[in-house]
Amino acid sequence: MLYTKVQWLKDFRDYAGTIFPSIKTSMESKRDKVTKINKLIKMDCDKKLAIIKKLAVFENWDKERLLHEILCMTYASYIVILECRNKIWPYEYMAFARCVGELWEPFCKLVFKYSLKELHFINTPSFEQVHIEKKSATEYIDSLEVPKDIKEELKYDYSIP
Repeated sequence: MLYTKVQWLKDFRDYAGTIFPSIKTSMESKRDKVTKINKLIKMDCDKKLAIIKKLAVFENWDKERLLHEILCMTYASYIVILECRNKIWPYEYMAFARCVGELWEPFCKLVFKYSLKELHFINTPSFEQVHIEKKSATEYIDSLEVPKDIKEELKYDYSIP
């Protein structure tokens, strides 16, 4: 392991300590300050990610080690983002939940991006495509030469998600 969680936290907190004072005392709005902090810490995280990926290739890491390192680093960066944001603009309970939710989705996607197994992604159809296909299925059921009650049953069965 490159770093432990504690080491990653220290690294990101040290970085935040260099950028935080000037941002906190700037005349920008709270929202702009938070946006700037988020952006800078995420940029720092991206730089570290590039280093991790190069090191993984150089040292021939297995996929599990790479994923673990990326998850640990990303998790630590999110903690520091939340801490800095709270120092600038203290959280109300719903704002905190929303912010965690915004960070949670990209974090969860990392396990698919750096998967231990080969994955085949399925492109889901849009709502409009599903609606068109359902309409054409209904038209097909109407064209069948079966009693009306069977057609209604088929339409009912087809309409259940």
